[in-house]
Amino acid sequence: IGLPTHVAKYLPKDKEIFLHSENGVLAFGPPPMAGAEDPDLVNAGKELVTLLDGGCFMHHGDSFDIMRGGHLDICVIGAFQVAINGDLANWHTGRV
Repeated sequence: IGLPTHVAKYLPKDKEIFLHSENGVLAFGPPPMAGAEDPDLVNAGKELVTLLDGGCFMHHGDSFDIMRGGHLDICVIGAFQVAINGDLANWHTGRV
């Protein structure tokens, strides 16, 4: 959530890049034009997106299999806090 939800707005149109959202959307694009919104087509931040040709929906369990199975080339994550040395504080709550 946060900055990663904006990536689709800035991808070059001449590149084939498929975005994956943990809520089960694969190959989505930027926000829709006014009047073309589909309230069922949202990213993990509950923001409206478009579906690209070949895009699909899946169960969130399958979506997590994509992530945990090593099927992504690049990951863009949000961070709760970033230390001066670049360490991210978004993966651990301090509880063991």
